[in-house]
Amino acid sequence: MRVPFDSLALCAVVRELQDYVGGKVQRIVQADETQVGISLYSRGAEGHLLLSCHPVFFRAGLTARRSPNRPEPLGFVQALRARLEDGRIDFIRQVRFDRVLEIGVDGPEGPHILLAELMGKHSNLILVDGKGVVVSAAKPVGPGKSVRPVLPGRPYAPPPFPILPPVFEARPEDDLANFEGASPFLRRLVQAAGHGLLADIRRRLDFGEWEAWLSEGHGAYPLSLAPLGLPQWERKSFSSALEQHYARWIEESEVESARQALRTQLERGRL
Repeated sequence: MRVPFDSLALCAVVRELQDYVGGKVQRIVQADETQVGISLYSRGAEGHLLLSCHPVFFRAGLTARRSPNRPEPLGFVQALRARLEDGRIDFIRQVRFDRVLEIGVDGPEGPHILLAELMGKHSNLILVDGKGVVVSAAKPVGPGKSVRPVLPGRPYAPPPFPILPPVFEARPEDDLANFEGASPFLRRLVQAAGHGLLADIRRRLDFGEWEAWLSEGHGAYPLSLAPLGLPQWERKSFSSALEQHYARWIEESEVESARQALRTQLERGRL
């Protein structure tokens, strides 16, 4: 069973990032085409935020160390550096209870918002100016590819999803699929733990008290995975649980890809 990076996971990350609101953006780097690292500084402490719009490994979270940097950053990161570096962080928030993160920065060229839309193969990182116009995107999307183009110079439009009530407002008789933030995984967890889990989610939202559980080979989640029978270990922060999980998952995926490439070469050699 794969534990997803869903709305609840993003909510826990946003809570951890509140320590940096009012601080500064120090340094922005790009490890690859889908991953951006941002160094944040506030109250004498430095943190390193990773944003990934990879179609499989999409996520946001603090990391223990700085991300590696490409020798020649792409245009998206160049735009981020010009408009966000040395800027003040005005807010870090989740859009409603959706999988969209907003980071507002008052930078050298005025206020901008960096959006991380963390939605599987549709994930994207988008920089928007103070007038709501797209400055740059990690994955530009033309009119021929989507009903919602994401291109420089065009007004930013949010993902075309219906606005639904948040999942923690659901009653026992309601279908959770009709509520925002109710990922298939969370629905399964609620079914296993009981409807009282939704009241617990509401309380945790109000007080910002999330847990940090890592289940080796499955994922990380800000609520206990015990109701699903998954083994779990508590970590000091949710971001650290995420980092440990994704580091291992990505490494295993790279090894498997290398094995598959080798098998393909061997099979071709037999022909």
